[in-house]
Amino acid sequence: MDVKGSLLNSIDEILDKMAFMFFEELEEEPPEDDEFKFITQVELKGVIKGKLNILLTESTAKHIARNLIGIRDDDELYDDTLGDAMLEFTNLVAGRTMTILNPEGPFDMEVPHLVTQSATPAADLISLTIDGALDDEPFRILLQYKE
Repeated sequence: MDVKGSLLNSIDEILDKMAFMFFEELEEEPPEDDEFKFITQVELKGVIKGKLNILLTESTAKHIARNLIGIRDDDELYDDTLGDAMLEFTNLVAGRTMTILNPEGPFDMEVPHLVTQSATPAADLISLTIDGALDDEPFRILLQYKE
């Protein structure tokens, strides 16, 4: 099962079709954790079981939110709207990943929520971290799971 490939395909698909952005995986040093202002988390249950965290800078979060809901740069983006857009983005990525991993199988997801820090990995979980950039801003995906 190609979990990383499925997650990358989901990110690419959602960003391209819904936010009109391009994700580039980084090969160099990852950004520091303090660069990320928004951290969303969703629990997954299905062909894999675990937690997906998406870490974004404020600039990237605003860019994704504006594109998802279709508002211009000069229009006001309220904090609640920004948070809701980030949660919906997380929901889309998680749902698409689970569908790619097992197109025929059922899965459950909790409602995504904002957190102050990424989930601490448990010893029995696989930890997959993907560092990348969106419009030269750092972007991190952290999936902790078991099959």
